[in-house]
Amino acid sequence: MPDLTDFKLKPYVSYKAPDVVQTEFTAEDLFSVVYASKIIKDFKEGKLDENGHSLEPSEEEKMTAEEARNKAKQTGSDIF
Repeated sequence: MPDLTDFKLKPYVSYKAPDVVQTEFTAEDLFSVVYASKIIKDFKEGKLDENGHSLEPSEEEKMTAEEARNKAKQTGSDIF
């Protein structure tokens, strides 16, 4: 972090800047982003077993609930 002591400019954000409105990122959104396309692809390619589990699971599909929770809490995740 740079030392801004005696720096002459002040922080400024224009009032003309557009408001950013972002809806809540739900569990359904997360599922759609992470898993849905892989499940659809596996289904179309016949890569699901009789219980609907992937025959070639991705790294995300191999994660335990605890591993997923820890990954979500890492720096840079979108959880506030």
